[in-house]
Amino acid sequence: MENQKIYPLDRDGQWTGMEFGYFEGAINFLEDAKKLEKSILEKIEKIKEDSREYAEESQYSYIYPHTTEDRTQLAHLCIVSMLFSCMAVESFVNLYGVLRMGDEFYKRNIERSGINQKLEVIIAIGKQELLSKNEEIALVTRRMFDKRNQLVHPKTVEANSPDKISQLKPIQFINDAQSMVDDMKKFFENFLIIDPDSWMWIPGKKGFVTKDS
Repeated sequence: MENQKIYPLDRDGQWTGMEFGYFEGAINFLEDAKKLEKSILEKIEKIKEDSREYAEESQYSYIYPHTTEDRTQLAHLCIVSMLFSCMAVESFVNLYGVLRMGDEFYKRNIERSGINQKLEVIIAIGKQELLSKNEEIALVTRRMFDKRNQLVHPKTVEANSPDKISQLKPIQFINDAQSMVDDMKKFFENFLIIDPDSWMWIPGKKGFVTKDS
């Protein structure tokens, strides 16, 4: 029996993947979080202004319950944005692997590997290039999924003193989500450099990037 060859990316067939939906979703959830952040900060400033005659500890005690629901919603939006960023990357890696190697071979040998290992293997097979662990795309991918792992294995932080009032501000959630979305975009930009033929499968701001973009 003749061994299977590596497939071209433009081969005939039909495949289902969610990388485009995840990519757009990550961006949209981040934008929604930024709008909510603005509303929360305005609410905090109003509460502080209305209670300026009270000590900071009293302000903290008042702000906390009056912003809990909004801050929880903000956290949810940012977390979903970060998770969608990782899902966009992993969905694309799986799609590329199946396109290049076929569904049966990819699932049997590669699909259950870690994300960086999968990335190295699909590039080695698809482009005959050995990816250095210090390449930007490898560093970006590792950073993204390390953060993802922190999200799915959360730790509790005590915040019960007056000087913790700054922790009520949602800026850190936004910063983390923005960094993750930026890394997601860097991943696809770098992958396109490694394999220009992948342009038709790379998600962009409006769904697809063009070959000349």
